[in-house]
Amino acid sequence: MLVVFEGIDGTGKETVSKKMCKCFSAEHLVYPTYIRLPQLRQYLAGKMAIPAKSLILLFLADILWDQDKIEEDKLIFSCRYAISTAAYGAPGLNYDEVEKIIAACNPKPADLVLYFDLDPKIAVERASKKGEIYDSNLAFLSKVRKRYIQLMKQCYLAKKWIRIDTSLPLEQVVEVVETILRKEIKKNEENHGGSIPV
Repeated sequence: MLVVFEGIDGTGKETVSKKMCKCFSAEHLVYPTYIRLPQLRQYLAGKMAIPAKSLILLFLADILWDQDKIEEDKLIFSCRYAISTAAYGAPGLNYDEVEKIIAACNPKPADLVLYFDLDPKIAVERASKKGEIYDSNLAFLSKVRKRYIQLMKQCYLAKKWIRIDTSLPLEQVVEVVETILRKEIKKNEENHGGSIPV
């Protein structure tokens, strides 16, 4: 079972996904990995220019590297996935072009996407300490949030999306996410006639 934590920068995805991995003994994937493709760190730090299509392919290559880990009877929590690539896009490419590239790469669909939703103004305040090019760009993050909402309505690259209000205190967000995961994991086990090894 693949559960993906998505949302704009500063919504708490990585913090909560780490906590949930410990709680459910799930494997944790975090993208971008940076170690495999250090060019992505350079780009996000504003130190390297990468052509738009190459950028999309680099982000996708990082994700596709782990596709063989994704199995029906294995519990995996991923902080970001190809959905982030669809939401953030790349300079000079429209969303349709980005989606065509993603479709050609054929990433496995998620069983569940937990969409961490937050007012971009608050997200910028939270994320600005990381020093990446998107962290303090309110206009861009507002655009990405709108795109995420469109993708959620389409149920893009997933069997199911659930919106999480991350304006709540962290403890409440953790509690809400844990409750949802217990319910959804149980449903998945019932649908597949067995339990997921954790």
